[in-house]
Amino acid sequence: IRHIRLRPVRLDTLHLPTVQLDTVLLRIVLLPTVLLRMLLLLTVL
Repeated sequence: IRHIRLRPVRLDTLHLPTVQLDTVLLRIVLLPTVLLRMLLLLTVL
């Protein structure tokens, strides 16, 4: 019973940081693309 209880907790602790990393990576990737689009729009205008 102890082993079964420990496994979900470990999964949760491992899962949380990966989700945070994903959001951070998304922000890092999205920010430059948005900036580039804004610059392109400004140059076109």
